Amino acid sequence: SDLFRLCHPIAPKGDDNLVYEQIFHYVVKGRLKVRKRRLPIDSDEATSAKKKYTEEQMKREDESQALKLIETFLSLSKDSTDEEVFKAVREIGLVREHIPTEKLNSRRVWKGLLKKMPMTALIRNLGKMQNVGLLTGGILAQVAYHVRNKDALKKARIHPIQLLLAKTVNHTGVG
Repeated sequence: SDLFRLCHPIAPKGDDNLVYEQIFHYVVKGRLKVRKRRLPIDSDEATSAKKKYTEEQMKREDESQALKLIETFLSLSKDSTDEEVFKAVREIGLVREHIPTEKLNSRRVWKGLLKKMPMTALIRNLGKMQNVGLLTGGILAQVAYHVRNKDALKKARIHPIQLLLAKTVNHTGVG
């Protein structure tokens, strides 16, 4: 954020202006401002926003998937339920790095992460998924299919040593 402050970025002019302003504010301050359409109608800030921004800019800010992802990330905490985290992963597209550390011991959370997990991440996290008890039954068969799929491995540029290392880690039960 220091680098961001020093370079003084300016949000590009256009319909996504408000979205960029919000993202820049998050990078510098670690939080989002209230979206312009969600301000109380009779507030001075809402009146000022209507004069400064177009209806399209406020609409794009309100519907922004990027801001929705940031809001969801900020709303998750160690006190969030496994179901809330699972829902965020499935609906918003959060990945492992967005999840509170305490929730990475949940079978349910890993089940949500697995659905869209890239091949490299899948191989890297096999040990952890084994430890939380996810790799059983149909899920184990699905993972085994992906790990044996030569075309997918080639497309993901997986080195054979990575597979050997994953196999070794999986057999030792460390993850």
